[in-house]
Amino acid sequence: MKTKEIKKFRENYKPYDKICVAEGLKLATLYDEKDKVKSMGAMWKPDPNGKGGFWWMPQKRTTADVVDELNAHKMIVGSYGIIDSTSAENNVDMLTQNGEKPNIYKMEYDGAECEFREWELLDAIFVTSPASFHQWHRIEDARVLWDEMIAKGYRIVKENS
Repeated sequence: MKTKEIKKFRENYKPYDKICVAEGLKLATLYDEKDKVKSMGAMWKPDPNGKGGFWWMPQKRTTADVVDELNAHKMIVGSYGIIDSTSAENNVDMLTQNGEKPNIYKMEYDGAECEFREWELLDAIFVTSPASFHQWHRIEDARVLWDEMIAKGYRIVKENS
């Protein structure tokens, strides 16, 4: 994000209160803040085209104190990287024991059903499909998959949220 984008992002910032089950958290960091986040354990992810990049905080460093500090400075954009399925499943068990339920969206195409289970506190979605893949996705990636399926002709048959 460019400086103007970061400032705009921070104007509408909502504290991040999710459980990190991805590789880490993507950060909106200004240049003069890089040393601070680096000292907290953040890592730099260069853009593949060689122009810019972003800072991200590895999951193992996302303690309550670190997340509080990042929220205080309005830096957390959301989850980053691949979902750790073991961590996600363990947290689903804990959330289920505490009475939490996912938002469930079912789609259908030519007799085949697909299901999206959105666990809001995990910032993740579990997707099952007729192609026999059952996979965790970050919300942004699940949106792309959803849009692709709608474009292919899938239709929503049930929402339970």
